[in-house]
Order: sequence, then C-alpha cells, then structure tokens
Amino acid sequence: MGPATVAANVVFASRHSVGACTVDLGTHRIFRGEAEVRISPKATAVLARLLETPGQAVSRETLLLDVWNSAHASDELLTQAVKELRRAFRDDPRAPAYIETIPKGGYRLLAAVAPQPAAAVVLTNLDDAPTASNEVAAGTVEAPATPVRRYGRFTPLALVAFAAVVVGAGLAAQKFAPRAPAPAAVPIQVEAITSGYEDVTFPSISADGALVAYAARKPQEGTTHIFVQTASGSAPLPIDPGASGSDTYPVWSPDGKSIAFMRYDADTCTFRVTAATGGPSRPVANCTSGSIMYFDWTPDGERLVTQWMENDERHLRLRTIRISDGSYASIDYAFDENLDDLSPHYAPDGASIAFRRGQNPYSDLFLIPARGGAARQLTHLRTTISGFAWLPDSRHVVFSSKHGGRSRLYLLDVASGAIVPTNQENVEFPSVGARSGRLTAARGHSTVNLSEYLLDASASGPSQSFRAPSSAQDLWPAYSHSGGRLCFVSDRSGSSQLWLSDPASETPLMLTHLDGDEIVSNPHWTPDDGHIVFVAQQGARSRLYAVDVDSHQLEQISAASENVRAAGFAPDTGALTWVSDRGGRWQLWERRPEAGGDELLLDLPVLAFDFGPGNTIYYTEDHRQGLFRLEAGGHTELVTREVNTASRRGWQVGEAGIYFVTFLDDEHSNLRFLRWSDKDASVVRPLENYGADMSIAVVPDGSRVTVPVYSHLESVVVVSETGIAAP
Repeated sequence: MGPATVAANVVFASRHSVGACTVDLGTHRIFRGEAEVRISPKATAVLARLLETPGQAVSRETLLLDVWNSAHASDELLTQAVKELRRAFRDDPRAPAYIETIPKGGYRLLAAVAPQPAAAVVLTNLDDAPTASNEVAAGTVEAPATPVRRYGRFTPLALVAFAAVVVGAGLAAQKFAPRAPAPAAVPIQVEAITSGYEDVTFPSISADGALVAYAARKPQEGTTHIFVQTASGSAPLPIDPGASGSDTYPVWSPDGKSIAFMRYDADTCTFRVTAATGGPSRPVANCTSGSIMYFDWTPDGERLVTQWMENDERHLRLRTIRISDGSYASIDYAFDENLDDLSPHYAPDGASIAFRRGQNPYSDLFLIPARGGAARQLTHLRTTISGFAWLPDSRHVVFSSKHGGRSRLYLLDVASGAIVPTNQENVEFPSVGARSGRLTAARGHSTVNLSEYLLDASASGPSQSFRAPSSAQDLWPAYSHSGGRLCFVSDRSGSSQLWLSDPASETPLMLTHLDGDEIVSNPHWTPDDGHIVFVAQQGARSRLYAVDVDSHQLEQISAASENVRAAGFAPDTGALTWVSDRGGRWQLWERRPEAGGDELLLDLPVLAFDFGPGNTIYYTEDHRQGLFRLEAGGHTELVTREVNTASRRGWQVGEAGIYFVTFLDDEHSNLRFLRWSDKDASVVRPLENYGADMSIAVVPDGSRVTVPVYSHLESVVVVSETGIAAP
C-alpha cells in the first residue's frame, strides 16, 4: 500500500511559554528570543511529561515508563535527555531556573508555564515521497508531528558544488513520507532454554521441533562449539567435543538425522557433517575462512546450498555442494552482476529458494524457483537482515531486520510482499521447524565501549583506558585531524546519534538529534575539523549529512535520489570522495572544489576507504578478501590479504603505514601495523573482545588507537511453545 496523501502541509503545534522561553512540542523546538534550539523526540517527550505537572516532582521511574515504555530502561537515557533540555534552556543545574533534580526523587519543572494558542506551522516540500519500506499500512494518516530538519550553513569548498545537486527547496525542509499507523504486532511467546554461556549464536531447530542445535562459547574459552538439547531445555550435549578449531552455524538435515556446520581451524575452513546422535564429524568441502558461509540442506539431503565465488567472478553466487564428494555445482538462475547473493533457504515444499541479495546493511530478500530461473524481489528495505526462515506453509517467511531502527522479527507474505512486525525485539537468526512451526532464535544484549590504547611506548599513563564509557553501544570512532577530539556513534540516548568526546569536557556531547529510526555510521572529519560528515540510513535510504561541531547545525549533502554509504576528504586537496549508488551500483566518486563535475574513480563495490601519502586511496570491498590500493589510471593493487571480510572495516591509514586488525579466535585479535617500507606486517598489540566488522580510529601520529570492544555480552536461545500463526 502506498503512502496516504496529506491534505495540507500544516502541523498544528502545541506551544507553551516556559519561563523566558517558548516551547513548541509539535516541532521539537525551544525558542530563546530569536534563537531557536531543536531538541530530540525523547527530550521533547520528557519535557511534555514535566509540563503536565509543573512545580511537582516526577519520579525517574515514571519518566522512564512514560517515555521509554519501561521502568527498567537505562537511567542514562533519562539523564542525557535532561542534559539536552538544560542546554536548550541554558539552565545551570547547580542553580536551576527551569529543571530541578530531586535527589532520589526525579525532576521538577520550576519555571512558570502558560499555554499559547495553537500556531499553524507551514512545512514546505512535504510531499508524497515513496515509503521507506513495504510494511503493511492501513487507514489514513494525519500530517506528521515530526519536526522539519532545518539545515545550517555548511560551506567547505569541497562541498559547495556537491550540495548544489540538492535542490534549494529541498534544503529548506526535509521531505517526509507520511506514515500510517503501525500494524498490530503478531504475538509470539518464547522462553529461554540456555544459560551459562558467554555467547550463543545461530540456533537451529529440527523439523519436528524437538531438538535445538546452536553454537556457544563457555566462559574463559576462546572457541565456540556446537551443542544440542531438547527444545524444553534439557542439559546440552556437545557435538564432536574433542576436535580442535571453532565450530559454528549448525543446520539440521531435513530428516533430522544429521547436522552440518562450519569449522574454523587456524587458516582453514571446512563444511562438516555429523550424526545428530553424536560421534566424530567428517569434512564435506572447504569454505571461506574469516566469514560465515550461510547454507541450507537441499530437500533430498544429498547436497548443501550456499554462496560461492569462482576465481573469475567478483560477486557471490548461489551454488550447491555434493555431500558425498564435496564438488560444487552452479544453479541456473538470474543473478545481479553487481550484488552478492547469500544465505539461501529452501521452502519446506521444496519448490522455491529464498535468499538475501546485497551485503548488510543494504540487503533484501529474493526468491527463485528451486530449479532455477528468474529472481523475484520480496522486500524493498535495503537494510540489515540477520537471518530468516520459512514457515511450514511455504507461503510466509520470518526474518530479523533493523529497518525500524532496532533488531526485530517480522513476518513476510511471499505472495503479496506484505510485512508485519512481531512482538519479538533484539532477536536474530530465527529458525522454524518445517513440520512443527516452532521457532527458535538468539536473543542478545551487548554493551560496546571504546577502548583507547597507547601505542607510543614512551608515552606516560595507562596503556589502556575507556573513552566515555556507557551501558550502550558505542561504535564508529574517528579522531579529529588534530588528534584531540574523538567523535563516535552511540545509542546511549535511546537512538543512534553522533557524539563528541572532548578532553576539555568530562562527559561526551550529543551532536545530532535525528529521528529514532535512523542509523548513523561512517563519520569523517573535514580537513579543518569544523564539521563531521556521516551517513544516516533510514529505511531504504542512506544519505550523507554534515554537522557543524560548534553550532550542531545539520545539512544534508547528498541528493535525494542518491544513496551514500561512506565519504571522506583527501587531506592534500580537500576533494570529497564518496561511495554512491548513483550508477545503479556501489561506486567510488570524487569531486574537487575547482572541478565542474564528478569523476568516477572505481567501478567496484567499495565498502571502506582511506587516504595514504599523495592522496593515494586504500580500500576494501563488500566481500573480497584483502586491502587494496588504487593506482593512477584506475589500476588496483593488492596490499595485504590479512584484511578479510571480518576485519574489512577494522583498519586505518596512519602517517607511517597501515593499521589493521586480524582475528585469532572468537575472543582474541591482534592490531597489526604494515609500514610503508615493509612487505610484512608486525603485531602492535593484542586486542580482546573486538567484534567483527567494527571500525577503528588511529591518531594521525600513531600514538593512540581507539577500538570498540564488547564490555558486556549476554545472549540466550529462545524457543516458542507452539507454532507461529501467520497473519
């Protein structure tokens, strides 16, 4: 269903006089005379609750329950919202005139409050843009109460021409897709069946729903093993426990008699099969080390279906592996020359294969006949999809997606493409019994902090410290060119935002106030350290923005029709380089301040890039192992194969060479350094609890590095009592 039409581009805002300020709740703004400050939706909700009872204390528990729908939500979320309001009011917490902290009691609004008549706020350019997803929507909608994003002045020379591609009227106000009320969530009742593990991943349930296999790591162990237990929660039994290596991704055979899985051992990877009753496993075929090769059994149990790339190809294709001899065979189907195909799953009736096309976080689900043929797109989300499974009716798929801002299970009608959410959040990699319909999935909660290491042996102070720690997920660190300030992405405010850690301040500062369902990534400082460009993904769109570090004013840089997933500035020329899909696929582009147009630098799916001496570009690709260098004339050269698909973002160019992460096992990694004058990299220092596909930040002079690490990781396997009822 397409978006409903808004009859008039008018939002009636609820305004109040609060002390010497005017508060506009409808557009999330606070006015101090002629000055205007925009606040986040959560801060607005906190203020609205305090406005209900001015002069009276409102407990922290009440605010967390009313604003975050949970009395057990992190106190830090509320603390940050109140700090944001105090900055907007210019209120001193030591002598408050607006918001008073009641020790152990919550907060109280002190300023005099008077409602103002409703004012009509005209929103220009609020048109019927395409919806960002194909979720089921019903009924009509009112004009949204989401604020217009007002863009500030942002004029680095490298972006003057680039910003011109965005129509001037489009910069005056953000275009909104009117949203219908969300459909009711499909209820699924689950309970945890595992405990005592440090990490549990990739649960798989047998066709009859009686047994569950999963990969898990016990405390103090650096490798994962496969365990099997009943769905009712019996004591787990290890599979092939005496073998070396790390085992992961178990999948039940259609008849429930065997389990196939992957084993990583040193630099090798093998598909293996073992009897479900136990005993040693046997190898089937080699797989790609350093990445998960998602797979499934064919309905006859004689082959595995997975993704594979031949030597002369640049993208992954669906292929089968004969279990008896390990030989690969192609599937004759319509693939996309520019995108990877991954994670195939046969429908229970054996008639179709569903798979994921495109690397996360820009993936969608597709369908082909089991015999091969044309591919049909099932979703139009372009987002992170963390696993999916067929329901027994072969007409519905359950999948985990972050297109709504956080991980949730959704149900997809294969015929119509309609998507409805379930009530299950923070769950990934669902598996459904082909005959029982019982579901299992992994539910997890993790805390990621930024760990800063001193790399200069002569430097004083501790060798490791945590920068601006929190109980949330802090990711994407990036040092300023001067090396003093660090920006990063965090959801500590309740949504993905860009933050700034400054040595002059004890607490980090939130730089952006984006909508709650936007996902921020890839921050990069401008050459003068005055602005930070970053990517914000909302639904199927990923746009490039710039935020003024001092004023916090925001400007959209990319054109409305263009998706961007990374950008940076050449240090010597100031030229803007970015990865865009403007050519119909991911490509690397450049615009110089003095140039009249854009230059296509590389027609390859570049994932991450950085600049070396002489503005030489180093880069990694979506799936291909290795770090590469772009030479003059478009020629590319392999720099090192030690950067694989797990560490494809975990690297950065420094003044004297390239820093990158290599994995030893599930818990331990090494930070390595390849000098410009050397052929082989050396180990700089060991790292613990560094996660795959995370970016790192190195100070230009190489004295410090900041790495995201898991400071808390909690995950369990959950199982439903009954089968899923499709809507």
